[in-house]
Amino acid sequence: MKLAKPQPEAATPTLAGGTLYFTLSNGGIRAVDPDTGRQLWEGNSGVELAGPPNASLVGDALYVPYGLRSVCTVDVRTL
Repeated sequence: MKLAKPQPEAATPTLAGGTLYFTLSNGGIRAVDPDTGRQLWEGNSGVELAGPPNASLVGDALYVPYGLRSVCTVDVRTL
């Protein structure tokens, strides 16, 4: 797969629910179609922390923990 938009080197990719999510240390979250490489949406959690977060998909919610005390939750149905 070739990505339609290059991702930063520090982006952490996670495949969940048929979508490839890139989480960034600056709080950014990008969703990419793994079949086409096309970006589906992009958002910002507003949380900044150095180091790569991990993403997990539970039902229709994408949870992105940043450090020990911050979690960004995105309802993927509304994007």
